[in-house]
Amino acid sequence: MPPFTKVYIYWGPAPALILAAIKLFYSEPIADQYVTFGFLTGLLVFLILIILKIWNGFYRDVPPWMVIIGILATGLVCPIPWMLGTAAIYEATILGGQFFLIAGLYFAVSAIEAQSSSNSRLLIAVAFWTFAACTRTILLIPAAFLTVVLCLWTIRNGWKSILKVIPRFLLLGSPLVLGIFLYGWYNYSRFGSIFETGLRYTLTFQNLNKDIGESFSFLHLLPSLWTYLVNPIDLQTTFPFILAQPGQPPSYLTLGDIFIYHSEDITGLLFCVPFLLLSIISAKHAITILFDKLSPRRRSSIQPGDEAFMWISICLAGAGFLIFSALLLYFNIAMRFLADFIPSLMLFSVLGVFHAYHTLKNRSGLLYSFQFIFILLAVVTIGMSIFLALSQNYHQFQIYNLHLLKHMIQFFDR
Repeated sequence: MPPFTKVYIYWGPAPALILAAIKLFYSEPIADQYVTFGFLTGLLVFLILIILKIWNGFYRDVPPWMVIIGILATGLVCPIPWMLGTAAIYEATILGGQFFLIAGLYFAVSAIEAQSSSNSRLLIAVAFWTFAACTRTILLIPAAFLTVVLCLWTIRNGWKSILKVIPRFLLLGSPLVLGIFLYGWYNYSRFGSIFETGLRYTLTFQNLNKDIGESFSFLHLLPSLWTYLVNPIDLQTTFPFILAQPGQPPSYLTLGDIFIYHSEDITGLLFCVPFLLLSIISAKHAITILFDKLSPRRRSSIQPGDEAFMWISICLAGAGFLIFSALLLYFNIAMRFLADFIPSLMLFSVLGVFHAYHTLKNRSGLLYSFQFIFILLAVVTIGMSIFLALSQNYHQFQIYNLHLLKHMIQFFDR
């Protein structure tokens, strides 16, 4: 195959296999927006199920209205409404990967919450993570991490016995290993290399076949960190009043020559998802439990459910931060990339909300203050998400009208 024919829009093999199976029974075309909506629906279902699972399993004393607000904030967080405005193949790939990742997390949380080492639940979790990696290649990082964490959890009380460690790793790791093997075969059949995922042949604004060595670089780390966290919004005088703008990191954050670095319109997380600040509560409690568990003198202070809290926190935080860290090295920044890690971190934040209520429920003054902060951050997060999505769709509508007007003028000029 000549090199110039290897140009395509990226799509992992897992969604294509699912569509091929659907095509056996449904012959009509299935456009990208339907695939996007289907994956998004499934993602929201499993996000809700995880929140309810944590609530019923550990924090039943949390009032239902706080659970509902947590669900709304998680489901309407930026960039979910933003992505529905375009709903193209990139959005379908990202949401498909998140659907499989979060679905796997649901079965993992179910096993941890029930203190069950049932092979069926654990294998289903790893199988979903394998599909996630085969949908969006970058998800191989959290998929491998989560699989290792799940293996360690199953042998947490008998890790010194090599006879228990090796069989567990072989059993639970088998779906992911098989998936990686098949993905390698898929890559080899397309490009002649098991390590070539096709990124260099992606049809985009940059010639990645030439500049593939620059696509991931530590030189992108600081500019991307600034853009993802604090890139400001553009205030407007007309509805919907706010607009995302391209990332423009300060020049002093660039530590070397960046050749292909690019940022699409994006709003920093501190502005569009302030709800994530509540994840500090989960992180603090999980770290405290870990230190208590490692200290023989403090081990007796661990409460029932604390160990499960720690393992669930490691899964949620690890999955989110690993993807975020990988994206910081990538040459392109886009609002849709927030969906690669926001769902996991929102669940981590909701976990912190539930724990904070449980801790403060007998201290009314502090509890009311915390509930006010919780409501405020949730309202700002939902509001910013919706208004940014409206501005994006309105902007695209204007562009569409300009193109339409241009074609009408050309028509009448004839």
